[in-house]
Amino acid sequence: FKKIVKRMYDFLVKNGFKIEWEPFFENYRIIRLKQIEMQRQTGREYDLRERVSKTLEALGINLPPGSEIIEKALEEYLKGYERSVTIERETYTVLEKLHSEYKLGLITNFAYPPFFHKIIEKFNLKRFFDAIVVSGEVGWAKPNPKIFHIILSKLNLKPEKCIFVGDHPEIDIMGAKNVGMKTILLSKEKSSLYADLTIRDIRELLSAINGLKIKKK
Repeated sequence: FKKIVKRMYDFLVKNGFKIEWEPFFENYRIIRLKQIEMQRQTGREYDLRERVSKTLEALGINLPPGSEIIEKALEEYLKGYERSVTIERETYTVLEKLHSEYKLGLITNFAYPPFFHKIIEKFNLKRFFDAIVVSGEVGWAKPNPKIFHIILSKLNLKPEKCIFVGDHPEIDIMGAKNVGMKTILLSKEKSSLYADLTIRDIRELLSAINGLKIKKK
């Protein structure tokens, strides 16, 4: 985390901002925690651009969230994140099979939508999904029920006809359970009392879904 924030800081310094690293990082960290807490309390997604704007404001620099320099600083920040993203080969096999038999939807908590779309295009994943909902575009984040209802509306499906697959017991599994979906937790390290099923490998997903008896296309 600190390394990728430093990438953004270095970019800003190179572009003429006279700021010190430690105050920048400390303010960024504090504002980030406040945004996460607000998201937890309200269900609203925060704005990553606003986080940078408020960090600079705390250091005496007034720059609106939508400014070009903040957009470019975030691109630099997220390059570090991009390098950490990998997709297991088996994922493509599973998605190909699922897409041929079921409607597929994707919900992601992502506060900076342009970067999410860059990642999903890079890995050629968009083709598998009939609907995609990004929290930063709709303003609501998992586990708030509103974001789940948005994807259900896009897919024209009732919750009891759906299975939600996620890797976080509260954000994913409880969020989906609260709107009436069946749930599968994908986790190598933990199980969940909330989930209908827990699997440890993506290759187990096909048989797990079959076991929950959801109607195909």
